[in-house]
Amino acid sequence: MEYWILRNLRWSGVKFVTTRRLVPSCNACKMFFRRVVLNNVTYQCRDLRRCYWRVESCRERPKCRACRFQRCLDVGMKYTPGECSEDASKLPIAKFTDQSPIPPVVLSPVDVLTNMIQGLLYLDSHRLRSFTLMRSDQDPTIDELINGTCRGFSALRISDGPSSPPPCNGLILSQWSFFGVWTSVEFLNCIDFMHLLTSEDKEFMIKSFAMNSYLLSSAFFSASYNSDLLLNPDGTELYSCRIKNMPELSEDMVERVQKLLVAKLKNVRITQEEYILMTMILFCTPKLPGISRSGLEIVSEQQRKYSKALMDYCRFTRHDMGPLRFQELISVGTVLAKCFDDVLGLVEILQVFHAEAHNSKQLFKESLHK
Repeated sequence: MEYWILRNLRWSGVKFVTTRRLVPSCNACKMFFRRVVLNNVTYQCRDLRRCYWRVESCRERPKCRACRFQRCLDVGMKYTPGECSEDASKLPIAKFTDQSPIPPVVLSPVDVLTNMIQGLLYLDSHRLRSFTLMRSDQDPTIDELINGTCRGFSALRISDGPSSPPPCNGLILSQWSFFGVWTSVEFLNCIDFMHLLTSEDKEFMIKSFAMNSYLLSSAFFSASYNSDLLLNPDGTELYSCRIKNMPELSEDMVERVQKLLVAKLKNVRITQEEYILMTMILFCTPKLPGISRSGLEIVSEQQRKYSKALMDYCRFTRHDMGPLRFQELISVGTVLAKCFDDVLGLVEILQVFHAEAHNSKQLFKESLHK
């Protein structure tokens, strides 16, 4: 059975339209898709929708129905009455024999770029939702999160979590910062190429970027709500107002830690697509000391892939100004590094002068020591 699809894409006011194409499907998947649609069934994946990442043939198809149905949607399957034998009396349908040629599914560059961005944005939206509803009294390490020994970033945790925000508990950097790093670790661990790395390289990369990922996502969230300060998901300031009354901090430093990164993102007017691709480019840093040679090759290839994706996106949306826009976005990395240094300096001051207002969770401390 074959299905028609016409896909419209809208990015920053620019409309892209791909050509109409056929989606080939075997009878088993056709009937499965039809049953789910007609019965309005909802399935839940227990592996963060990663069941198909390593699948190369139909014979290896996972048993996860949620991922199987999502796979059908991803390739463009759409059910309408009359497409199956049970509906034959309603609408005539074309008949295909086993000898009929199956048209190839050819993805355009826009399709490939769109699928990449949509997959990353799905993970990031899941991270943000999990961050917003997160509750935990545990004190895990990054290694424990990576190896799944702590419960986190799951549909179960989201569904049974309370709706009220976690307490700010009087810290300059409240529990929000701890949960933000936690969900950032899990977000990075879910990126598709991470399974190619050794456990040592994986832990090293995530430990080096978890805090940066949290700061960048918080700054993008704040800029999206037109705030001048870094915000928590509940709208409170990331840094307690007590920070302004600390004599150990200069006004300039307080201004930087609260506003510098947000101001940069607002100044460049970064879009959601640019933000997620920038996150991946900055994450895939091959110059990290201590990473293995094989890990270096993998990370370098991924950085080239995401850099090309961002350049293509800039050219699609900005045309001749695309390369200039690319350079403007890359400059965010310098500001992010400065923001990280300011947070590190702030925490060191808190440890010495205000120990009672210091976040001493293992995960938070690990993310500051690359």
